Amino acid sequence: MQESSEASNKVYAKELGASFIDKNSKSYPQDLRKKIMQRFGFGDFVILNPQTKEEIMRIKDLKDLQKKVFQIPDDSLVYHLSRNHFSRFFYSRAMFPPAEVLKRVDVSDYKDMDEARKLIFDLIVQYRRMKNSGVVAVYQKERFDEYSNFARIGDGSLGGKGRGLAFIGAMVKRYPKLEHEHFAVTIPKTVVICTDIFDEFMETNELYPVALSDVDDETILKYFLRASLPARLIEDLMAFFDVVKSPIAVRSSSLLEDSHYQPFAGIYSTYMVPKLEDKYDMLRTLSDAIKAVYASVFYRDSKAYMTATSNLIDQEKMAIVLQEVVGNRYNDHFYPTISGVARSLNFYPIGNEKAEDGIANIALGLGKYIVDGGQTLRFSPRHPHNILQMSTMDFALRETQTRYYALDLKNLAEQFSVDDSFNLLRLNLKDADADGSLKFIVSTYDPYDQIIRDGYYPGGRKILSFVNVLQHDVFPLADTLDQILHVGQEEMGRPIEIEFAVNIDPMKTEQSRQSYGYILSLADSPDRGQQRGDGRRFDTRRTKGYDTLVDKRLRTWHRDGCARYHICEDRCFQLCQQPTDSLRHREDEPRVHRRGKELCPGRSRPLGQQRFLVGHSGEMAAYQQCPRHCGMRAGELSCRSEPGNAFLPESDVVRGWLFHDQSV
Repeated sequence: MQESSEASNKVYAKELGASFIDKNSKSYPQDLRKKIMQRFGFGDFVILNPQTKEEIMRIKDLKDLQKKVFQIPDDSLVYHLSRNHFSRFFYSRAMFPPAEVLKRVDVSDYKDMDEARKLIFDLIVQYRRMKNSGVVAVYQKERFDEYSNFARIGDGSLGGKGRGLAFIGAMVKRYPKLEHEHFAVTIPKTVVICTDIFDEFMETNELYPVALSDVDDETILKYFLRASLPARLIEDLMAFFDVVKSPIAVRSSSLLEDSHYQPFAGIYSTYMVPKLEDKYDMLRTLSDAIKAVYASVFYRDSKAYMTATSNLIDQEKMAIVLQEVVGNRYNDHFYPTISGVARSLNFYPIGNEKAEDGIANIALGLGKYIVDGGQTLRFSPRHPHNILQMSTMDFALRETQTRYYALDLKNLAEQFSVDDSFNLLRLNLKDADADGSLKFIVSTYDPYDQIIRDGYYPGGRKILSFVNVLQHDVFPLADTLDQILHVGQEEMGRPIEIEFAVNIDPMKTEQSRQSYGYILSLADSPDRGQQRGDGRRFDTRRTKGYDTLVDKRLRTWHRDGCARYHICEDRCFQLCQQPTDSLRHREDEPRVHRRGKELCPGRSRPLGQQRFLVGHSGEMAAYQQCPRHCGMRAGELSCRSEPGNAFLPESDVVRGWLFHDQSV
């Protein structure tokens, strides 16, 4: 571009192929702006016919280019690529990564211009995903699309789970090594409704009087379902439906959830909403799910837990995490290939495992199966070949998963229930076999040869060994988990716990397989200390007689079909599980005491103190301590606890042992 106060210089500008601006023109500022917009790429990208220089189409922004790149004629594409017009378009908008790549493109290398179009399209997709990852964006319905990953509605807190997801997104972006060629790691598409929406909902509908009263859970839920969500949410939710292609999980994210000293996991409800064709039916269903999660803050169990942890129920606030459910549709069912929980600290290492190697539990289907204490496959991410449950044939047949949870897409309930699993199905492996979802995750038992064969074979019982994933590296799950736990612990500065899910498309072949790992939540893993009701922490080092208990491994670990017994030093500890209703209320405590008397008939009082802890499944576990000389033997407990169904953080179990002499 050439500027001059002498009009005669226009001839020289033409010879140079430059545009000319007359400084004496009355419209000089406007002319200058127009030329800069046209010649330096700040305006619309005008696609020209190389022969006639006529405009074919006009591209306004990045989204527009992504949409129209396959409509550009071959000769026009060659013309603009050879003159670096595409790289100039990106440079002028400060989109440097795709600009640098396109600047180095030699158009003569492409015999088929569709390859060049695909290159431009893929660069745009990668750039948009890169810009959206690790960012907590303000939700804007006109800008939220398939490449957006995390956004918030409202100005309040994200809550515990929301903060953890935001942290994961930023961590994955900072550590590209977590990505593998055939295994992408990310978080599901997520929108968080912040706590200020909860405040507005409660105050506008005047729900606090009934919420803080002593009415039953069903009555509270009924009042909440009758209430109205803020009107400004409607358009945002409708736009969200256009982007999400799978069912939506409506998850709690309270201020106290996933907190450092008092984890609230499993206290509040989580609902799953199928993807419906009618957007208004979808809006009604999703709105009811949000209200039901809000109502769960004030259920009796929630209030009891708040009281037990010395928190005030009227100070609790709830954010909502709207998250795509990871999985595939199989006829009328929806579930992921793998769900799991992993912790960076393993309190029960076996063999050559170390505590810092971490521990993971995985299962087929929705994660509720794990949370409810179902039979999962246990392994250390650094030792994926050492799987105790597959060590013998009898153990593999007896101690592996036989059932799983899936979302029911057919029978849609008209009314929400206090039970957040009302629309989930508990299925067996024959259903999964019919769905074709077992291809990469099972071994096959051959009853004729009395052998378990790695892989899927027709006939024979299918065993969920995940052998192709853990030992034959169909995709690097164990290595990825190890890296995530290691990096996450370094970033958090303390042990962590994550929930995750893996999706494998069953229609893909071995060669074209692409798997996706999704981290669903991240939280602190409970440590040795525990918060007391008065705000002080128990100090394990000052507990008389037990100062080395945590630092020494348990000498023996015995597990019977009826209960677990741990012997350490001169003490015998038992873990017994009961359903929630039988242990949660104070009037049921004498029943536990009577059991203690039965175990040690010579004693006239209950054995030690009982410590009650709520597991992730909502079940209550009683930890009871008695001297070894009481003569208690395996099998004397009257309650049956299936192996693997005590889904409690191991550190909570240890704390139950350490603080037997503290009041509960």
